Amino acid sequence: MPQRVSVSRSKPTKAASKIGCAAAETDIAENLFYVFVRLNSVGVPEYYIVPRNVVAKYVRDEHRAWLATPGRGGKAHKDNPMRNLRDRVNKYRDRWKLLGLD
Repeated sequence: MPQRVSVSRSKPTKAASKIGCAAAETDIAENLFYVFVRLNSVGVPEYYIVPRNVVAKYVRDEHRAWLATPGRGGKAHKDNPMRNLRDRVNKYRDRWKLLGLD
């Protein structure tokens, strides 16, 4: 089965990659991978290759936690379609082999 790839980029100042829609939480395509490209000021981008199921679980869980946490002034966060993904330990950095293209 051919692999599907979705590519997203972020600026050097961003600690997270933004996933533009809530659909990432429920996408059930077994052959989908996300490639997040972080553009660095030194000119060498960082690539994070993450399986769909990992992205879906992470953004779903993190977004629910964000909604449950009070925002500025103790006010509730308003739901929106934007999602963020952080790979704090670089588990998926340069993991091209996950795509099985060798």
